[in-house]
Amino acid sequence: MPLLSWLSPFISKPDARDSKRVQTTTSLDPKPIEDMDFDTLADKVEALRAQLEYANELCAQANLQFDKYRIELYELRSSLDFERARGDEARRLLVEEQEKRVALQAQAKSLQTSLRNESVLAGQLQARLNTEMTSLKAMTKHARKLEERLVDMQLDLEYLRCTTNAETVRDPLVTLAQDSPLPAQPFVVVLVDGDAYSWARDICNQGIGQGGTSTTTCADATGPGAIAATRIRNEVIKYILNQNGTIPITSKVITRVFINFGGGVRQPRPRKSHTGVAVADFAVQFTEKIPLFDFFDAGRGKERADDKIRENFHLYLSTPNCHAIFVAACLDNGFARMLEQYSDHPVARQKIVLVSPGYVANEIQKLALKVVEWPSVFAVRSMPASAVVKHKKGTQKLQSQKARMQRSVSTPSIFSDETRSRLTSRLLDLVPVWSPNVGMSKASNSVGLRVQQVTGAGFVEHLDLAQMAGGGGGNDLGADPVPFAARAFWMRRAVAALADINDGSPCPFAAFGSVIVNHTASEKGSGGAGAGEIDHLGEEVCIGANSLVRDGNPTLHVANKARTPKGEIAAINNCSRILTDPDGPYKLSGPDAIKALGDLSLYTTAEACPMCSSAILYGGFREYIFSTSIPTLRSHGWPQIIIRSREIFSRSVGRLAAHRTRIIGDVLANETEALFKWQYKDGPCPGGCEKDGVGGGCVKSTNVNDDGTGKDEL
Repeated sequence: MPLLSWLSPFISKPDARDSKRVQTTTSLDPKPIEDMDFDTLADKVEALRAQLEYANELCAQANLQFDKYRIELYELRSSLDFERARGDEARRLLVEEQEKRVALQAQAKSLQTSLRNESVLAGQLQARLNTEMTSLKAMTKHARKLEERLVDMQLDLEYLRCTTNAETVRDPLVTLAQDSPLPAQPFVVVLVDGDAYSWARDICNQGIGQGGTSTTTCADATGPGAIAATRIRNEVIKYILNQNGTIPITSKVITRVFINFGGGVRQPRPRKSHTGVAVADFAVQFTEKIPLFDFFDAGRGKERADDKIRENFHLYLSTPNCHAIFVAACLDNGFARMLEQYSDHPVARQKIVLVSPGYVANEIQKLALKVVEWPSVFAVRSMPASAVVKHKKGTQKLQSQKARMQRSVSTPSIFSDETRSRLTSRLLDLVPVWSPNVGMSKASNSVGLRVQQVTGAGFVEHLDLAQMAGGGGGNDLGADPVPFAARAFWMRRAVAALADINDGSPCPFAAFGSVIVNHTASEKGSGGAGAGEIDHLGEEVCIGANSLVRDGNPTLHVANKARTPKGEIAAINNCSRILTDPDGPYKLSGPDAIKALGDLSLYTTAEACPMCSSAILYGGFREYIFSTSIPTLRSHGWPQIIIRSREIFSRSVGRLAAHRTRIIGDVLANETEALFKWQYKDGPCPGGCEKDGVGGGCVKSTNVNDDGTGKDEL
């Protein structure tokens, strides 16, 4: 192969000189060398030498190009090796990922198997839980029935203890002949218009099973009728206990319900009561529950029940030993004629008590008689629209009449409210006060009464038995294990705490003093302060009273004028600090301090507000003893939320209801009431205090010694 043809790719376009050389060379006449002369040979050699130099130059360029190709090949080979290494690494990682995927798939299958097993186990546990819950509901229902029976039996027992061997109550209204063999028995009467009043919803639910059918029989002692009778008696007992001895505690309770059983020829089928139980069955349950409770068929006709209620009302109101008549017939204005003839009679007004189901008829409301509500017995109803319109018109008319009377100058009527109240008080002062020391000497230990005879009108220090009504609250039904002397001692200690904390003044503006006592210390044999004077006194843990609010904490119960916290919260806070103080006498942890509250009794000079009552309930105290009640505070002008502690306790559920803190009320109320008379009204100062002569306030008396003793001491 010729050299030029092989080097042709590397030869660029030849220049003019090279082409001239080639042309010169090719143009030479090929002759034999022996025919050429020396010049010709020299030229030919020069031409060959030029071609050789050109060939060498082309070879050098080719070598340079070869070096470049060799370098590129080396780089390509290096890149290929690197890529092969990366491919091997990727292939190795792929193998590892495949192995991991296989392992994860196996693990997922294992977890799925475990999940199936756990689901089967959860289903079995849920079925077992459902079975246990069904059993628990049945046991709870049975326990509630047993508890209701226990409460009824305890109430019957306490009622028998109150009425057995009780001596005669002396009352000037009771006129007995000299040769009368038996004394007159005091009693109260409840008259119910069964056609107008509906029973409470929870009473209705007691008698209705699944499908709306009755689940009780005539002889069922826990049926709706029996429950209604028990609740009526409980409400009457609570009312008697709140009257401070004006109604004898031994009074029997008579209840008469008048209703039309059948409704005449228009209702051929047996009528059912509001509870879903036939009226006849309800009546049997009602009358069998309590001997003096009757459920009458008033007969056919619209006014039959009304006539019977009127005649019974007149009969019992004129009976001297009938101390109260509860009239549950306030929705019909027709009964206003029956009541208005006694509206100006002071003794009759004391006896008549209207039982409202949520509202009272307009004409009856104008008579301004005493009204109570029994939501646990009768269903709450709202006033009809037509009655609301009439009530608004009557109110506007009354306001206009009052405005005209204020503009006119006339003498006050002899039957004005002020004259009537003054006449009533004078008549009551003429009536001798019943002495419970004689009449209840044998029954006081059974029902928890503690009597202290004082000068003047006299006063019965009694334990609050409102929880006998079965509405909760935690009051024990037996005798009080703590002597009344100890109760009185610690209540006076709560009064003394006012002076201890308020710079020695026994009459601060908000006289809410408290003391927390451990009565179980006496049971364990470690008496407290004063144990040498009174047996089983107990041990004082801490005290609390009003102090100036500095941190703006609303839980300290700031009064709008006094700006002072109530004593219960202060005592609880103080007690918690003392129990958990590492340098104190108890050194308890937080949980142990909470448990310790269950052995303590809280004494306070006045009934706690709803917030403080809730704090006492959540604290789990063993006992809660108060003196002056919320209605008494309200009568002296104190701003209050009218929700009693008993209601707060009765509405507790769950763990709070199971604890059942015992409530004891009105202990030494005749002594502590003086602490609250002068703040909002121009009342006298309490003992140990006198008027300051400036703003009508009370300050510490100058006749009191430094140790707190003196002739005016409480």
